[in-house]
Amino acid sequence: MQSQDLAPVLVLFVFMVAAAWIVWVLSSNRRRQRVAEIQKEMHLKMFEKFGTSQDLLAYLQSEAGRRFMDSAAIEHARPLGRILRSIQTGLTLLVVGLGLLFLHGRVSQSWSEDTLVFGVLAFAIGIGFLLSAGVSYWLSKSWGLLDKEISSQR
Repeated sequence: MQSQDLAPVLVLFVFMVAAAWIVWVLSSNRRRQRVAEIQKEMHLKMFEKFGTSQDLLAYLQSEAGRRFMDSAAIEHARPLGRILRSIQTGLTLLVVGLGLLFLHGRVSQSWSEDTLVFGVLAFAIGIGFLLSAGVSYWLSKSWGLLDKEISSQR
């Protein structure tokens, strides 16, 4: 591959990544909408069962009522899962980048420049993901989000 052949490959790659991201966003949004609709119906049926507002208030103040209301939040903050995904993605891209940089001097001249470009790019993105995970961990810990998640899992 020559360097002028690199532009169409990069455009195709970016287009495919963007298309995959759009599909993921749409499917994720659709799933969240279904979950929200199911939760709404469940909560409405639950509230219809109570005869008076005092019964409902007593239930909501109980431990089971608090858990029920906590489940009403559609999107729970799960910083540990997101941080771990960033670490996994970052390490994977870092290893791919290092592998391509390792191949840089060991492949034919026509591929050498491409492996260098893609290797540096993957390496830099991997470092970015790892830095993002570190900052997310630090912010989550300083805001107390990790303590809330760990205590809710017990």
